[in-house]
Amino acid sequence: SGGLFPFKVLVQPQDGAVDSAAFFERARGLVRRALDLSGEAGALNATGVMMAGATDVPYDMVHQALHGSAQQCDVLARLLQRDACAEVRVAWAQFTNGDVDAGVNATATFVTVALDFDAFSARGVQWIRAMRAGLAQAANESQGLDCVGLSGGSLPMVDSVNLVYSYYPVMVGVTLGVVFALLGIAFRSLVVPLRAVLTISLSLVLTMGCAWLVYGRGALDGLGWVALSGQGALTWSAPVLAFPIMVGLGLDYDIFLLGRILEYRLAAYTDVESVTAGVEHSGPLISAAGVIMAIAFGALLFSSSTSLNELAFLLTASVLVDTFLVRTVLVPSVMGLLGKRNWWPRTLPPPLPPMTLMPLPPPPVGEPPSGGSGASLRGDGLPDYETIQSTHDAAHAAIMQARLSMTGEGEHAGSGDHQPLEHAGPGDPAFVSTDDGDAGAAVGASASGDRTGDSVTSPAASPTTTRS
Repeated sequence: SGGLFPFKVLVQPQDGAVDSAAFFERARGLVRRALDLSGEAGALNATGVMMAGATDVPYDMVHQALHGSAQQCDVLARLLQRDACAEVRVAWAQFTNGDVDAGVNATATFVTVALDFDAFSARGVQWIRAMRAGLAQAANESQGLDCVGLSGGSLPMVDSVNLVYSYYPVMVGVTLGVVFALLGIAFRSLVVPLRAVLTISLSLVLTMGCAWLVYGRGALDGLGWVALSGQGALTWSAPVLAFPIMVGLGLDYDIFLLGRILEYRLAAYTDVESVTAGVEHSGPLISAAGVIMAIAFGALLFSSSTSLNELAFLLTASVLVDTFLVRTVLVPSVMGLLGKRNWWPRTLPPPLPPMTLMPLPPPPVGEPPSGGSGASLRGDGLPDYETIQSTHDAAHAAIMQARLSMTGEGEHAGSGDHQPLEHAGPGDPAFVSTDDGDAGAAVGASASGDRTGDSVTSPAASPTTTRS
């Protein structure tokens, strides 16, 4: 693409006179000096009104072709065996901003530089940097008599990429800063957003590292799959497009898991128990969602576009790393180690001790079975499942109301429409033994109702311990 997209070296004399022998000499020397400094002089073809490759175009011939008479042009044509005047006039109109026929003097000119290698490759980008530095040095050496610049070729793309990546760290910082602020406000904690930002960043680093190994180092070239073959580098657009999507998905899964853990923690679970229960109930859903997204993103690996292949790999790898490693392994481990410090500086209600539910003994011999007011008994004298479940729900509501009345935590955790947790153990007309006297009394009153005389408490009677 070096010949298809030639570069232009712009030269503007400070005195505004392109049509002069002195300028021709300075311009030729400046361009060739810059090409030498770029380190690619032998791989270039420079063409302009004053030079054609390695050949200098004499100023006298150019001046005669532009301003000479018809007879002089005929003599020049016979000497060169071609219409030199016409060729010079065409070149003058092409390479300068002047118009001889209209009497407009040229005040600037340019020299096209064609590379014999890909202008969009890493070598082309390196040449652009070297050429710009060479032009600046050559202009200084000429005592600033001419203004020079470089344009055309792959320069618009290279400059656009440089501009995008100059703001890329700002975008990363602002995005993660917004994530930190929103999570801090939502969960009223500093540790929660800090841990989330760090784990999301870890997922990003792992994904970008895998992408570099695959496309930069060719780690999967042995598969023979073009979509995963090494390219020597990543395309510039893939990381930019993938970053916000990866952050959004990672944050979504993190909030999904964290919200469930906080729900159990507000339901009187300990810190470790709430993390365990949250992962147990949310982990499979997060993993399933990650697999679905990975399949959707992975479809782009069958595209013939390299940039789409790299984007697909980044998104697919990010989702899999996040769902199977970070959210379901790393985050629970960190939260389990932090314990109550997970929510700092927010103070959550203290977890309630485990409840000991004691089954009722069979009725005394000689007395008819009685399940109390509205109770339904089985043949062996014990309450049936429906009675156990309804009484357990009442006990659960009572213990949550008692805890909230003592701690003053938000109403949402103990409101009337709060549903009991799925894994809570059974609770019959039985006494609930806890270490908290007030809460135990409240629960005992609610659970036993009018049947306090039928309730027994015995720590040694093989109790069934559950968390409600």
